Amino acid sequence: AEFADLAQGEAHDADGAVDPSVVDFVRLWGLDARAAAFLQGMSDGLRAQAMRGFDGCGTKDGNVWGRLFGYVRQTWANALGLDQEGMRFVRELPQEAQMILITDFDPSGTKDGNVIGRLQAFARKALKQSGHPPTMMPVLSVTALLGAV
Repeated sequence: AEFADLAQGEAHDADGAVDPSVVDFVRLWGLDARAAAFLQGMSDGLRAQAMRGFDGCGTKDGNVWGRLFGYVRQTWANALGLDQEGMRFVRELPQEAQMILITDFDPSGTKDGNVIGRLQAFARKALKQSGHPPTMMPVLSVTALLGAV
């Protein structure tokens, strides 16, 4: 039923083409168009790693989306080199804002290596873009901020 949404553009690449591997993956795990759009919006490397490494078979409660989202978030955070405090910060954001971080955040512009500082600034934009108030912004510990300097 949700695959009609895919054909209407939710999981198209920059050229407007649906990635067949995303469609197959979504079908395999019984995911919806939102999950397909999320996968399609990721960097090629993260998407490939997520689709290659994810195994939803052990999902006891049937929430394959939740398990996939957690897996992708952890894979992305590891690639960025986030520590436990950075992960806590990301996890405390609303899921829609986390999805924007994962698909749109570009750490390459960090000239001083302060990825967590850049991530925090981008999270403000992600909150706004996802329709959440700035009051939903998690607080980073002083240790995390000082450690990032």
